[in-house]
Amino acid sequence: MVCNSAGAVVEIDASKNAIIRNNEGVNYLKEGYPYAAIASFGIALGLNPSSEASATIYNNLGTTYMQLEKYELAQECFETALKFSPMNFSYYQNLVSVYAKRNLLKQKLSESNKTEYTDQVLDGLILLQLGQYQQGYVLLQNFVEAQPNLILTGAIKEFLRNSEQNL
Repeated sequence: MVCNSAGAVVEIDASKNAIIRNNEGVNYLKEGYPYAAIASFGIALGLNPSSEASATIYNNLGTTYMQLEKYELAQECFETALKFSPMNFSYYQNLVSVYAKRNLLKQKLSESNKTEYTDQVLDGLILLQLGQYQQGYVLLQNFVEAQPNLILTGAIKEFLRNSEQNL
């Protein structure tokens, strides 16, 4: 708690301020000011660096870096977003997109731990990105069957339904 200029005691909520700064960054990005967006996302992460809510900020920062073709920085952001919120399917999709831009798809596929569910999802998406549609589809479908109760599973089911025309 701090005192404002009128002498009243006010409480500063870092998490709430982080959300405000994240939204500010999103607006800057929409208006075509990516460097201002990066600054706002940086402030937001300084206020709330390591929670599930910060995953959104890292993802937004990664998206901004993708637009600026700063793919290594984008990859770091997307990987961090997944660490804080591994149930968000769009974070997997963004990470695979940056792997493709950096020509890392085959390397990441060979490095994956086939038993971790996060790697199973990434592997399925990587295979699809590499044009190996049947293998990618089967891997994601197997994940859906093995993990029917995860929040992530619903998003993958929808993705598979929308992607069936590619098979």
